[in-house]
Amino acid sequence: MLFQAKIKNNKLILNDLKKFNDFITRNNCDVEVRIEKVKSKRTSSQNSALHKYFSLLSKQMSDAGYTVQYILNFTADLQPTPSFAKRLWQEFQLKKLGKRHTRDLLKNADIDKVYDELNLFLAEKLKLENIPFPEKEKDEKVNKYLDNAKE
Repeated sequence: MLFQAKIKNNKLILNDLKKFNDFITRNNCDVEVRIEKVKSKRTSSQNSALHKYFSLLSKQMSDAGYTVQYILNFTADLQPTPSFAKRLWQEFQLKKLGKRHTRDLLKNADIDKVYDELNLFLAEKLKLENIPFPEKEKDEKVNKYLDNAKE
């Protein structure tokens, strides 16, 4: 059983005391207590950036004439969409990190690992240009990429 808690003023404060008490009441036995620091999940900005990246990537693949089937060796022709780009990301994420959902990604390290691996695949196999990962600091580069893509 896993219980989330915070340490405040040198005291352990359980997030769900009722759940903890129910567990203690039902289980009159020896237990092992392990305390681990919770790693930061991605921020809402990073979540927005991921989805923006999926849109940019699907547009680039579509503009280059690639179909989902070509990329994944399927038979029917479909155009890449942001949902497909996310699914492609998740395939790389699962293989690289063993994490199925983007919500499980840690702030920087996980996103960087998947992004780098996916970009390497896109460059080597599909000959697609690198799309800068959307961040506030990089918005100028992304906007420049979008302006060039329109031409």
